[in-house]
Amino acid sequence: MNAEPPIRKDLAEAHPMLAARVDSALEYMMTLGKPIRVTECWRTPERQTWLYDQHIHHGGSHAAPPGKSKHEHTVDGAPCSLAVDVCFTGPGVAPYYGQPWGLVRMVFTELCDLYAISRWDEQSESFEGDLCHFELRL
Repeated sequence: MNAEPPIRKDLAEAHPMLAARVDSALEYMMTLGKPIRVTECWRTPERQTWLYDQHIHHGGSHAAPPGKSKHEHTVDGAPCSLAVDVCFTGPGVAPYYGQPWGLVRMVFTELCDLYAISRWDEQSESFEGDLCHFELRL
């Protein structure tokens, strides 16, 4: 199996509107005492292929087919991600589990006008989908 390609977290590789909105969300979450951080921003085609392979063949997390992810967006060949993934951070904090993802979703979607691919499931009374993923709508 191929080695995992590097993760790129730098918001400088995001669309400027996405970077500004994510910065606002990060600041707001900090003021609420629930700090979060960017875990992934722009992806190379090799990384997206690797993630998709993990999803299809190894039960990995959600992943779009190569060439279809908003993380892979470029402008004139330069990275210009239209999506970010985030997690909770801090001493003793579980980055993904047992966290107030509804709050994060509200901050990113309502206050920062980003799109979430997760949805509320009435049956299980919980969010389903990729909770940590947010996209810019152009």
